[in-house]
Amino acid sequence: MKEKKRILIIAYHFPPDSEIGGLRPAKIAKYLNNNGWNPYVLTVREKYYSLIDEDRLDDITDIQIVRTSMWLNAMQIMVRAKDLYYKIISRKQIEPEKEVFGNNENRTTDVFLKEKNIACIKRIIGSLFELPDKMIGWLVPAVWAGYWLIKREDIDIIFSTAPPPTVSLVGLVLSKLTGKKLVTDLRDPFYLHDGKPLEVRSKLSDAIERWLEKSIIENSHKIITTTEKYTKYLKNSHCKRADGAFFTIWNGYDSNDFGGIKKIDKPNKKFSINYLGSFYLSRTPKEFLIALGDLVKDGLIPIKEINVKFIGNVEYADGVLTRELVIANQLEDCVEIKSKIPYKESLIQLMNSDVLLLFAPEYMYYAVPAKTFEYLYTNNYILCLTTEGATSDLLKRYKNCYVVDSHNIEAIKKSIYELYLFWKENKKPDINSDIGIFERKEQIKILSSILDTE
Repeated sequence: MKEKKRILIIAYHFPPDSEIGGLRPAKIAKYLNNNGWNPYVLTVREKYYSLIDEDRLDDITDIQIVRTSMWLNAMQIMVRAKDLYYKIISRKQIEPEKEVFGNNENRTTDVFLKEKNIACIKRIIGSLFELPDKMIGWLVPAVWAGYWLIKREDIDIIFSTAPPPTVSLVGLVLSKLTGKKLVTDLRDPFYLHDGKPLEVRSKLSDAIERWLEKSIIENSHKIITTTEKYTKYLKNSHCKRADGAFFTIWNGYDSNDFGGIKKIDKPNKKFSINYLGSFYLSRTPKEFLIALGDLVKDGLIPIKEINVKFIGNVEYADGVLTRELVIANQLEDCVEIKSKIPYKESLIQLMNSDVLLLFAPEYMYYAVPAKTFEYLYTNNYILCLTTEGATSDLLKRYKNCYVVDSHNIEAIKKSIYELYLFWKENKKPDINSDIGIFERKEQIKILSSILDTE
């Protein structure tokens, strides 16, 4: 019997982390194990995850996992040092220097320049202290543990899967130290400044991140992305690399996860629109709620006939309380805001929705939200608020998917109303017969063959 090759999978998000980013590395480990590979996983200890979902461990019972601690990054050290300082030196002992200013017109030019310079310096320092991300404190512990694991187990290939970008950096350093081939998997683009807050960016940090991306791409044996659009972008951006170095392995769904979950045959008593996920980095239901509110006010959809659920990290959207958006559109009687639920429960919610809501902001031009494929598997209607990009390209292939400009309120209203009429008429969606290519095990068979190629 042929001995299995050994692969080290480096992933920050990994079960029992409940983040959706942990699904891809878990499924890769699971199905590579069935395709002639012996996977080892390098990740962080469970205490660093904000929410745990023990059910996700069921997939990886046979996988060898090494979990490490994290160091504080430079910014965290500074914050703690400041807190300690104020504990030791009471405010009564040191009174801050008081400066009295009138209105802005009375301030001198020197004062304005001083404040501007201080703000600029703070932003530059802040942008460098958490570069390429807040998880940079994992770099040293991960490299230390990974190096000895590679030596001890005679690992053949290093496979890093990001975000966060620190994971790609860990893979690069380990590859340099051990001479092992590096395969870099980018679930999202490495360099995503459109979605990064300005207060943690500077020209210097942007330049360093571009250099990091270039170094990682040029020193990776193979580069994997999750969309054809991003693969094409990287090929064009890094012309020194041969086309044969770039591959697309889609995110997908695992039909085994839906085992035992069946759709309820009878129609829902209320028109059910559900969103499962997080509102972050410009994801917001603002326009959707405005459109729905208008339909209710105009009497086109009775409020008693509709039920909307936002489930997950959805308390805030783009810096605003989601509840405030709901109240502003007088939808308190039909919109529920719920915290994150276990993965299995989320799949039940998906399966028994009339419409699944999806947001893909402009910064996600090259990416597709991972939940999209599970949405497709349910064969329910999908309402996606987005702009042109990878998500739009994918969903326009399917009749059941309504892809609407996220800023076009009238188009959103039209789509919601049409879907509501489908529910009233009990009109079933068409069958998405060609989504089998997105089965996780099928995609990872392709990945296995890529890894086998020298």
